[in-house]
Amino acid sequence: MVELPETDQKTVFNSVRTGNRVRRVKLLVFAHTPPPHHGQSYMVELLLEGLRNDPAFEILHVNVRLSSGTEDIGAMRMGKVFPLLTCCARAILWRFQSGARVFYYVPANPSRAATMRDWIVMLLCRPFFSKCVFHWHAAGLARWLKEVSSPLQRELSRRLLTGAALSIVLSQYNRSDAEFFRARRIEVIPNGIPDPCPEFTANVLPARCSRLSRRKSAAGGSHFRILYIGLCLREKGLFDAIEAVRLANEAGNIQFALTVAGTFWHRSERAEFDRLCTALRGNRSLPQLEYVGFVSGQEKARLFMEADCLVFPTYYNAESFGLVLIEAMAHGLPVVTTNWRMIPEVLPADYPGLVEPKAPKQIALRLTEAVTWDCFEKLRGHYLANFTVEGFWRKMKAALLSV
Repeated sequence: MVELPETDQKTVFNSVRTGNRVRRVKLLVFAHTPPPHHGQSYMVELLLEGLRNDPAFEILHVNVRLSSGTEDIGAMRMGKVFPLLTCCARAILWRFQSGARVFYYVPANPSRAATMRDWIVMLLCRPFFSKCVFHWHAAGLARWLKEVSSPLQRELSRRLLTGAALSIVLSQYNRSDAEFFRARRIEVIPNGIPDPCPEFTANVLPARCSRLSRRKSAAGGSHFRILYIGLCLREKGLFDAIEAVRLANEAGNIQFALTVAGTFWHRSERAEFDRLCTALRGNRSLPQLEYVGFVSGQEKARLFMEADCLVFPTYYNAESFGLVLIEAMAHGLPVVTTNWRMIPEVLPADYPGLVEPKAPKQIALRLTEAVTWDCFEKLRGHYLANFTVEGFWRKMKAALLSV
């Protein structure tokens, strides 16, 4: 349950100099890394990789892995309490062994079980650290506390999470959570990922341009491959995407085929999806709907490269960034997504692929328009300018060193 720090980390104390003074930055990271694999755990893993390779930091990592799999994420069960208490005890022990005074923590998504985890961690750990850094990977907690939770829940969360030395949010939209808890300083730092498509110019761009040319000439371009990848969840827009593809196929001459990749959170939704796969699978040369399960590595890269469009019609209540959007842009892949929370900030200005949440008809219309979109290089350039892992590391290090 707890990941010990690397052996060589114990000798890495810092070489950050201000005049003749040397500041030693010791950071205790209280957050989990994959598995389970999702955006938050992946970004914590990337952050640790960047900090451990920098002599300015000594990193102590308590790996708070409480969920056994995707279906267990966010679930409230007693079996998680003892591991959580063990992680808290380890954090307090390392605090005194190492002298670390800065506590890095990822606050809850808007749900009862997650806020209870926050209460336990803040009650037990926060008094032992002089400064807290909150990294808001989920969004909507403040609104949930105001509109859904009980007054007691709201007051407990406010008292325990108020006054962080630094709150890091992923977009301007997400500032509201940090502001609700009166962070002393707020930094907007978008996520960034290692380039998943270094061969874009040599291989991927020519293939995209060739398929676009065939579609425009209607010569062998009757197929338009759409990709949905990520958590398979109704609120992430999975079933809206399926309905949109059905409508698009009814409306035009081009055949739209949807490939779904990812894991399901709820068994009932997996059963509903399987029924749709059976109902929608036709006799054409490509099926309308195909499920390939969880993918990573070369298989994931292949899906992005072979797709003609990504569909991401989310209205998820904890949506805060959408890593899949920057993965798509890195591949120069057009995106149809929702005008939901921070998403317009992630995409280029005046991007044409935005629709309203829960609007399959709008999604279908944008998919038919995307058949002729030529924005491959623009999307790739937007990724390179804003969402590389090097930029993410640079901004995160500067923010953490300032604490």
